[in-house]
Amino acid sequence: MKTPAVTEHAGTVIEGDTHSVPEWQGLLNVAASSIPKLVNRNVLRKAPGAGERYRMDFVGLISDTIGSAFVLPKVFDPARRLANSRDLLRVIRCIQLFERRSARKRRSGNVAETDFLFTDGESMISLFLSLLSWTRDHGLHVDDRDSLLTDPAIIDWVETVERGMALHFPHGVAFADAYGWNKSRRHSELAVVQATALLDLYNTLNVISHLWISEYDPIIEACKDLLSDTEADVKQRQSLKQVVLEAELHATKDHERWLVSSLRQWLEKRTPDGYTLSLFGVNAFHVLWEDMCRVAFGSSEISHTEFASQPNVTRLEANASLSPQRPDLIASVPEGIVIADAKWYRFWRGDCPGTPDVTKQLMYELSASPNTPIVGNAFIVPVPDDGAAVLETIGHVGMEFDGIADKRFRPIAVVGVQWNRIVDCYVSGVPLPTFREFLASLR
Repeated sequence: MKTPAVTEHAGTVIEGDTHSVPEWQGLLNVAASSIPKLVNRNVLRKAPGAGERYRMDFVGLISDTIGSAFVLPKVFDPARRLANSRDLLRVIRCIQLFERRSARKRRSGNVAETDFLFTDGESMISLFLSLLSWTRDHGLHVDDRDSLLTDPAIIDWVETVERGMALHFPHGVAFADAYGWNKSRRHSELAVVQATALLDLYNTLNVISHLWISEYDPIIEACKDLLSDTEADVKQRQSLKQVVLEAELHATKDHERWLVSSLRQWLEKRTPDGYTLSLFGVNAFHVLWEDMCRVAFGSSEISHTEFASQPNVTRLEANASLSPQRPDLIASVPEGIVIADAKWYRFWRGDCPGTPDVTKQLMYELSASPNTPIVGNAFIVPVPDDGAAVLETIGHVGMEFDGIADKRFRPIAVVGVQWNRIVDCYVSGVPLPTFREFLASLR
């Protein structure tokens, strides 16, 4: 059975799409006041040309007071490959891994690569999954109540002897009333808060929440049924807050305290008008793509400075070294050195490396020592998984003069890598076995 495809109408849009402000408001399912904030945070960027049109420069979750949408990487070109639910989960996983790897870089002092990472929206996903997990394990919260009844069917002799009227007869004692405890369970007021929070997060996260639970799931149905039987005033924010505050004082079991804590977080995160604008993702996905390629390529045991000259400035008073050249991917192989830069281009749509990219890539090779053979020099681009090979040369970039190839500069290969295989490597942390060998075979 095929995994259902996710379309734009299901709450997803594609990185790189361009629309007007009203169109973006509808597609993203956000308030009008959120659009300027998205522009200020460089999630939406002014598109070149006339008219007030903006390009989506973000991948991840966008949510606010009205709803949410998920922005897919542009490799999911609707003309070539539609995304499905599994793809969304894997993109979320890649963003989470990038966040962790970036956190390690921050601790080591390298913060330059993390300025475009937004994580405030992740807490909403985590909160939803936590509440969903608790509800799957324990159901909607219930109160256990013991009621003392005069029912012969449930006699408690200790209570009957203590409370009942004794009638003495020659052959024994009889009691006019029989007492017993009746144990009953019913949904508590805390269950109303729990159901309200779950449905609120489910509806706000939209396509993201649907990855984990269907609208026809018994949990969703139980939440709706409970709230339909609950009086309107009980469902007001202030009433819900009071229920949680009282539960904090009286909850004694660990799992109940955990539920109360989660509901308190939900109340604190949700303003009276809904949720403030939250983002979970990156607005420079090319950096995440570079990191994915590094993992698939494997750790580099050599730097460019070890075999190539580096830029330098000479002044009257002194010399000054500039920043060294840093290819994204570099490795020593038996035949020599392989060099590559990861480029987040849709090559199949005509997105090509620009002149600065080409000259920089050529310089990586031209500055190498004559005794160091460069056996592979390439741009690494993603390709949709519609029958493509895992690794394949899909083009070349070179220099020419007057329409004739300039033989002084060897062409740079454009290597397409299957998107799903790179994701597999990134999630598992295991390099792609033939990556380096393929680059070494280019010349």
